[in-house]
Amino acid sequence: ALDYEQRLERLVARGVGLWDVFHAAHRPGSSDAAIRDGRHNPLAGLLADYPGLAAIAFNGGTAAREGRR
Repeated sequence: ALDYEQRLERLVARGVGLWDVFHAAHRPGSSDAAIRDGRHNPLAGLLADYPGLAAIAFNGGTAAREGRR
């Protein structure tokens, strides 16, 4: 039952980063399936910024599909 900032701090303390597949998007409601006009964050940029990155995990089907594009 941690607040958002505390959860982020816990991730960082364990060497885990949090990154969004989309830089911006229109999403009516909370479902990822409703995402329209999504603008991707550049995955190549993430990899260039963090050359020691060992793994990437997506938290759902939409993120995985779009993140691999």
